[in-house]
Amino acid sequence: MTKGEKSGMLFQRFAILMPRLIILVLPLSVLWLVMISRPSVIQSGQGTNVALEEVNLESFSEGFERKARLLNQKGRRSDFAFEAMAFQDGSGSISDSSNGRAVLSVDEKAALVWRRIQDFIPRDFTGKEMRDLRSYIGELVGIQDESELTWRCWAPGASREKALLYYEVESLIGLNPRRVGLFANQFLGTGRWGNVASHDGTIFDQGRPAVLTWSIVPDGTMAPGISGQSTAASDLRSFLDGIYGSIPGEPTQNQPWFSVLKSAFDDMGQTCGVKFVFEENDDGIAISTFADGELGTRGDIRLAARALDGVNETLAFAYAPGYGDLVIDSSDSFFNLIGSSSIRMHNVVAHELGHAMGLSHVCPINRTKLMEPLISQDFRGARFDEFQSLQRQYGDPLEHHSDERDNDNPIDATPLTLPLDDTLSYGRLSIDDNSDIDFFRFSLLGGQKISVDVEPASGSYLEGAQVGEDCSEGEGFDPGTIHNLTLDILGANGVEVLASASLGGLGEGESITNFEILEDGNYFLRINGGVANATQIYDLDIFTEDRPPSPEVDMIGSAIVVESGKVKNVRADPDETLKVQIELKNMGNLATEDLQVFLSGPPNLVFFESEVLMPVLAPNETGMVELVFGLRGPCGIEIPLTLTVDDSLMDPVEFELSYVLGEVITVELLNEGFDDSASFPDGWSNSSTGGGTNWVISPSINVSSAPNAMFCQGVGEVGQSTLSSPAVTLGSEGGSLTFHHSYDMEFAWDGCVLEVSRNGGVWFDLLDSEAVVVSGGYNSTMRSSSTSGLANRGAWTGASGDFVITEVELPASWAGDEVQIRWIIASDRSVASGGWYLDEVQLITSTAYCEAHDPEFAINITEEIVEEGAQLEVVVSSVLPLVLAEEVLLSVGGEAILADLDGDLSGTIFAGGSTVPISLFVVDDGLSEGDEILTLSLAGGGGEDSVTLQDLEGFGSWAASYAIPGDAPEVDQDGDGLSALAEYLLDTDPTDLFSVPDLSIQLVDGNVLFPVGNLPSRNDAAIAVEKSTDLVNWTSTSLTQSAEGLEVPFDGGKSFLRMVFSLNE
Repeated sequence: MTKGEKSGMLFQRFAILMPRLIILVLPLSVLWLVMISRPSVIQSGQGTNVALEEVNLESFSEGFERKARLLNQKGRRSDFAFEAMAFQDGSGSISDSSNGRAVLSVDEKAALVWRRIQDFIPRDFTGKEMRDLRSYIGELVGIQDESELTWRCWAPGASREKALLYYEVESLIGLNPRRVGLFANQFLGTGRWGNVASHDGTIFDQGRPAVLTWSIVPDGTMAPGISGQSTAASDLRSFLDGIYGSIPGEPTQNQPWFSVLKSAFDDMGQTCGVKFVFEENDDGIAISTFADGELGTRGDIRLAARALDGVNETLAFAYAPGYGDLVIDSSDSFFNLIGSSSIRMHNVVAHELGHAMGLSHVCPINRTKLMEPLISQDFRGARFDEFQSLQRQYGDPLEHHSDERDNDNPIDATPLTLPLDDTLSYGRLSIDDNSDIDFFRFSLLGGQKISVDVEPASGSYLEGAQVGEDCSEGEGFDPGTIHNLTLDILGANGVEVLASASLGGLGEGESITNFEILEDGNYFLRINGGVANATQIYDLDIFTEDRPPSPEVDMIGSAIVVESGKVKNVRADPDETLKVQIELKNMGNLATEDLQVFLSGPPNLVFFESEVLMPVLAPNETGMVELVFGLRGPCGIEIPLTLTVDDSLMDPVEFELSYVLGEVITVELLNEGFDDSASFPDGWSNSSTGGGTNWVISPSINVSSAPNAMFCQGVGEVGQSTLSSPAVTLGSEGGSLTFHHSYDMEFAWDGCVLEVSRNGGVWFDLLDSEAVVVSGGYNSTMRSSSTSGLANRGAWTGASGDFVITEVELPASWAGDEVQIRWIIASDRSVASGGWYLDEVQLITSTAYCEAHDPEFAINITEEIVEEGAQLEVVVSSVLPLVLAEEVLLSVGGEAILADLDGDLSGTIFAGGSTVPISLFVVDDGLSEGDEILTLSLAGGGGEDSVTLQDLEGFGSWAASYAIPGDAPEVDQDGDGLSALAEYLLDTDPTDLFSVPDLSIQLVDGNVLFPVGNLPSRNDAAIAVEKSTDLVNWTSTSLTQSAEGLEVPFDGGKSFLRMVFSLNE
């Protein structure tokens, strides 16, 4: 193929490419991005001599290309691309005996690249452009550390042929991978940061969020350039001041242009688990030093500006992760247009941040992705493809919460606050590989419902690295078919699966609908993927349905307000009745309707009402309910009770109450650490038999609590050594013995035991008694042939190693006993053992104190004044209903004496009752004694009440003389048709049938006369006469009493008369 033919082929290729690389004529501009190298390396590469040879190279073999691609995916710059070119060219290579691979020098690599691109150099390239291109190739092939690579932005006016040529150079060297095995993963080398200022010394795993700081260098900070430029002073601040203005004296964050830069950082931070934090300090150290970020000194990513190559060329460049610094071309007027909220500056900075975060370029150029080589102004900031790629490296934004940098387990779950009757939505979260699991924690109340939808990303698009020699094509990428997602709702332990969804296939969503929460608490969402080692973007929607309006009653507190006993100690005592006030509050959003309270418990509970009704409680309203109940049982017992609150508008809810009968007081009987002196403590004694040695207080390091412990040395002959405690008396609840000890004995031949004596009686094994061993019991049984005196007994034997804690509960049946404890170490006739250490001996006992129930009574006499001969009604009542029946006996006092009363002065208030009536008769002694005060009280003390007793007078006295009850004036004792009161007023004998008044009618002087004679005067009663014409309507008429009888006026006509008898009030 001739050179002309080659040029024609190049023209055809560009003609095909041209429609796909149109630069917008509208105010939208495009930028071309290519890599350049670190200035220090640029200088070293400038001396490379590249031969300008015309070489006809075909595409290199697919095998070599695939091999190079795989290594590039793993984040290493590969020499296989150069080997492929060398293989095709037949160039000589240097053998590397260590791996059998061809090793090419920098010059050889540069020459190979130069020969390969000869066909693509534009005809109108100037000499300067040729020199720049040769320098650029030399610079790139000399770089060994990928972090030194930078990305250059080409202005819209730059030649597209030139941009394609530079991009081809980068592809040949391996900086822009030609194809990828995983889509949306066009990364620079490892593609992520390692050490950063906020996580010093931490190497970040793939998919793990990070915090990156950024700072703005002071003007004058030395910044590198491109194409062999020497470093120059940064003028970023003055450059931005010129575009946006400035506020003198204000800090950086208050400058008008700061929000423009910050918005680009915020935009990129929202794509993944990276949090960008502005570092207000920057020490101005030269960017070319690649100094690490340091909190309070400089950011991980530093922003600078300087003149690069003027208008329509490079706009900015940024370094890859590890350095990440960004340099803007302050000589390009492209940034002067700040319309659409400075979209030009925003997208350039965001694009360069993509490189600083580890993203390579992505194809095709169709204005759908921020990291395309040509930047579009059709959108603002990161697009879906950047989310997909960056979350592979740094996880999604919700993985970075509080101080956590993942949510891969329930402990580190991301907390969510779920709005009620609304949807909480999160777009573009992800499972970033085959080991990632997303956990979310939330709290709900019983009765609330939750619906969860997880939808994988949808919509296929073209995506990939350069294909062939241009960036006009890509491969179809379906981001929704990476992982087959599953969804679970987990219980409070983060393990129990309460609901699950996994029926959807690859690319389909999963849903859990209207799952009802059964009880208040914390729950978890778990979203999992499959086996693909790639990122699956998904959207998460959570709808929470609040439970229907209902009351929600909570117990605020309780208090004893009344006690049935005379002693008021605000506690429960055996057989005492209590009135307890319970405070309840309606925490719900609906008023109660028929609130009821129930109390339940063991047989010790005596509840006097099956249920208690409460008034309506409005939302947030507090109300009181009083419960009356009694408690039975021995002193010191604890009685648990359950309070159930129910309403027809809510589910029943239970609350726990607990009462101890009496008061339990705990005291220490023994508390000895053997640390106060080298002498035995008071009351402790020591004895030995046979070859046994004495117990001693040892300042050994082998103590449980420094400085001392009690110690007895083991011996190699038959003998026992005994350490005895003082005798102490147990309280009503028994006791608890604990001690720390360490032993080293010949196993099963020598051993240690614990014995006790009650009330000076025989000693017996404490651990082999009715006492309960809580911990640290005997570890073995002694041999039957042991001559230690402990044959066949349980014992501590062998070596315990560390100190053992033994705890033994002494039974309540030993209450009141005087007990003494002893520790015995016993040896047989051979092999001396190490011995036994004893420390921290404690014996505590508890005693319950209770008040014997002596009910409080009240006496009530129903009348204030009672005449002799009348009934006296008395009511004796207790303050509260009684648990047990109680007999009461009245005592007579005051001016009256027992003889003034007739009847039983005693009564019984039965269990469950609170009153007893006692009826007495006031005796008419016939004496004129005047008023007497009768006081009734309870024998043995208690309430009292008084009444006035009066002598009989008037009708009462008259009735008593005829044995007629004084309170029965209507009685007809003799059956003559007249009441006792009538006979009292008409002066007849109420017991004589024939003793009747003359009630005939006579007309005398115009009056009607009843000839009843001269009647006695009665002060307490009266006679009245009424007349009627129809026996229906009666009216009173005047009445005159004379010696002949009773007279009423006669006014003529026909009328009826009747007598009416009454007692005066």
